[in-house]
Amino acid sequence: MNSRVATLICLSFLYVGQACAQTQLEMNEQANSSATLIKKRAQKTLRTLSTKYAKTAGFKTKMDEAQELYENFVQAHINERFPVPKGEDDRALYGSIEGSCVGNIKEEMYKARLDELNAWSQPLPKADLAALKAEYNKVDKTLNDVYVKVKSGSAAKGKTGPTFRKNLTDAEVAWIAFRNSDSDAFALSGGSELFKWRKMIELTKSRTGQLKEWLNGAEEGDVCSGSIPLKQ
Repeated sequence: MNSRVATLICLSFLYVGQACAQTQLEMNEQANSSATLIKKRAQKTLRTLSTKYAKTAGFKTKMDEAQELYENFVQAHINERFPVPKGEDDRALYGSIEGSCVGNIKEEMYKARLDELNAWSQPLPKADLAALKAEYNKVDKTLNDVYVKVKSGSAAKGKTGPTFRKNLTDAEVAWIAFRNSDSDAFALSGGSELFKWRKMIELTKSRTGQLKEWLNGAEEGDVCSGSIPLKQ
C-alpha cells in the first residue's frame, strides 16, 4: 500500500489511534528502509564507475566528492521541504507523518541519483560546445526565474517563511556545489569539456523540476507537502 494512502486511511479513522500510531511507525521504518536500500544500490554503482575509470586521473576523488556533496544536498532539500524555525517542534508543525515523508523524499532522491549513475556510460550524440553552452545559459536562466518565484511565493510567508527562505538558499548552494563537482567528474570520464556542459544542463533541468513543485502546488490531502502550498 502506498504510504500516503495508508496515512490518509489512518487520518480518516482517528478512533483507532493506537492502531494508526503503530501503522505510522511501521510506515516510517518502511520508508527509511526503502531509501537505505536504494542508497546502497547507488553506492554500488558508484564503486563500479570508480573501477571503470580507475586509470582516469582524479576521477575517483572527484566522484567521491560529488557523492558527499549530494548527501549534503539531500539533507538541505529535506530542510527546505520541512522548515522548522528555531525553538519550534517539527512534529507540532508537520505531525508524526514527517518521518515517513522524509523517508519518501530520501528514496526519491537516491533513486534519481541511481538513475543518473546508471546512465553515466551511455553513448551521447554529437554536439557543439558553443551550442551546449548556449543551451546551459537558457536552462540556467529558467532555473533562476523559478528560484526567485519560489523564494517570494506563499511558502516564504507565515511562521515558517523566514526559515524556508534561508533553507531554500542553503539548498541551492548545496545543489550548486554538487552540480559543479558531478559535472567535473563527468568531464573526466568523457575526456571532453562537452561532457561537463551536458551534465550541467541535465542537473540544472532536474533542479528546476524540483523547485517547480512549489509553483505547481500540492494536491488536497497530500500529507507530505510540507512547505509546498496547496494548489489554488
